[in-house]
Amino acid sequence: MHPVAEPPPSDPGHVPGLPCLAP
Repeated sequence: MHPVAEPPPSDPGHVPGLPCLAP
């Protein structure tokens, strides 16, 4: 799976541009 550039707002504290490490 490739990292998402812009994750959904459902992941607070997540910085756009970085791989989504949260479940």
